[in-house]
Amino acid sequence: IKPYGAFVDVGGVTGLLHIRQISQNRIDSLSDVLSEGQNIKVLVAEVDEWKGRISLATKVFENYAGELLENFDEVMANAETRWDEKQSGESESTPKPKPEVKSKPEVKAKTEEEEK
Repeated sequence: IKPYGAFVDVGGVTGLLHIRQISQNRIDSLSDVLSEGQNIKVLVAEVDEWKGRISLATKVFENYAGELLENFDEVMANAETRWDEKQSGESESTPKPKPEVKSKPEVKAKTEEEEK
């Protein structure tokens, strides 16, 4: 966990959950929301094979801004259902780009020291 986000192990591959991608509301301190070794669910938002980066998000699971900060456990428990509902509710005329890697596993937030 760093001031700008958390490095998350997604099935043996590390991605970055940037602090701005955690909630629609501003987060002052990441340690108020996440802790090292905590299991979380994430959406793979972007895969940049050229730079070797994976961008992750959790704010997409919120039904309203800041919900994750208020009801973290409930949002995480229903993350897949929330994502599926948002996808089925979108208009087919304006589809959202789908992530290259479709995965919603439980993952652990790790510090860079743990990864070494």
